[in-house]
Formats: sequence, C-alpha cells, structure tokens
Amino acid sequence: GKQHTFPQMVVIFLCMWVPYTLYLDASFTGRRRQKTLQAEARQNELPSWNNILEDCQTVFYVHIPKTAGTSINRKFSSDLGHSVFHGFGKEEGGSYMRSSRKALEVYREYSMKNQNNASAPVVVLSAEKGIDSFVKRAGSKWTSEFGKTCFASVVRNPYDWVLSAANHMKKPLDSTFGYFDKPNIQTRMTGYAKYLELHALEQELAPEISSGLPDFHMCLFTVDTVDQLFEPLYNTVFGANHGKNFVLERTNARPHSSNHSRHLETLVWKNYLEDLQLYNNVLKHNGTLCW
Repeated sequence: GKQHTFPQMVVIFLCMWVPYTLYLDASFTGRRRQKTLQAEARQNELPSWNNILEDCQTVFYVHIPKTAGTSINRKFSSDLGHSVFHGFGKEEGGSYMRSSRKALEVYREYSMKNQNNASAPVVVLSAEKGIDSFVKRAGSKWTSEFGKTCFASVVRNPYDWVLSAANHMKKPLDSTFGYFDKPNIQTRMTGYAKYLELHALEQELAPEISSGLPDFHMCLFTVDTVDQLFEPLYNTVFGANHGKNFVLERTNARPHSSNHSRHLETLVWKNYLEDLQLYNNVLKHNGTLCW
C-alpha cells in the first residue's frame, strides 16, 4: 500500500482526534450541566424545620459540648416544663463520656410514653449523645426506635470550639482527653455524613458516596439562628400565640483566649477539617441546614 509521510500522518491524526475531543468536551459539558441541575433540584428539596416537625413525635436535641447546649437546655426546661422536656442526667448516660447504652434505655422510656399517648404534645429530649452513638446501639432496630424522632443541634466554628473545650476541661489544645477523644466531634454527633450522601452532587463529591447511616431527619443551627430552632418547636407545643422569647442566657462560661494561633490552625485542619466544612455549609444556608 501507499506509504504516508510523517506530515501526512500528523494531518490524518488531527482530522480524527479533533472531532473526538470535541465530542468528549461536549459530553463532559453535558454531564456537568446535568449534575448541576440535579444538585440544584436536590438543594430545592431540602426540608425546613417546620416541615420536619409535622411528622415528629419526639424531638431529640443533640447537645454537642460547648455549643451553648447548657443554655438551650435550661430554656427548654423553663419554658416547656417536665411534662414535655427531659434532659438526661449523668446517671442516665446524658454526658458525653457516659454510657450510650443507658442513654438509649432512657430515650426508649420517654419516647414510648409519648407514642402511647396520641393526645400528648411532642416530647423534647436532650443529651450529649449523637447519631453516631445511637446508630451503634440501636443497630437493625433503628427504624422502629427512631422512625418518629427528629433531631436538632447547634454547631460552632471549630476554631472557637477547640478553644472553649480546652478551657472548659483545662487541657491543652492537642489533648486526647474528654471531648478531644476523637476527631470531628460535630460531624460525628450530627450524622453529617448522611447529608453528604444525600447531597453529594451539591458538594461536588462522587454521587456513589455512602455514609453507612440509616435515614433520619436532622436540622442544624448556629447560636445566632437558634431562634429558628425554638419558634417552630414552640408553635408545635403551645400554638402560634405562645408569647415566648428566644433569648438565651449565657451560662457555664469562663473567660478564655480567642487567639487563633498557628498551632490552633494546624490542629483544626488536622483534626476538625470536616467540622469546619460542616460549619461553613450551615453558614452558606443562612445558618439553618436540614435534611
């Protein structure tokens, strides 16, 4: 057959390759556009706290240590009373380092009381226990145990959280004691991995990401948007004209440094990067993120 010169071979190659690259580019652009549209659709599907409360018999407030939880629990106790609110004591597994098994037993006791009384208002429970603890304990019984429960929590800037936690425990920033026992405490306790699974495209993650967590409803707030936690909940309990305010009293506060040192920055990026991403995402959604 006829032998092509090198320049001729280059021309032939380009004639074949250029149309193919244009096809690939168009295909990629199309897929990218499809992902963007899917992400926008998922974003529009995010429920509100109001929506979630409609099908909720038990509200469980996940008290992440050092996120204004003590103030929130005191307000719940004062406004809702013992007939509606129960904050778990230490002996009930209510503190971060206490038994999750005992906390699950107490949860069952109070949630079942409400489920067996259709005329009772929603019951509000609170403990320093999160999704990670309850999923581990409930196992295959998750749906029957938590199917009518919705969760809420307040999250905090990890830089401020680390400083506050270290000050509270009187431990160095790089300690592994107490609240510092495992990385990304806020991500773990809120089950934020489930949100990432449901909204992977919005976060530009692989769509096949799996959290390994069961289905549950969660709403996250910041201390600046905590009124958006209280108001729909109080409307559910008392009706729209309850006349309650949503101002928190500062409690359990000890003055401490707010200096964001290089050491702190390194520590947060090492141990709390997921928490930082979580917090920034809540801010991006105007301080309230539900799924």
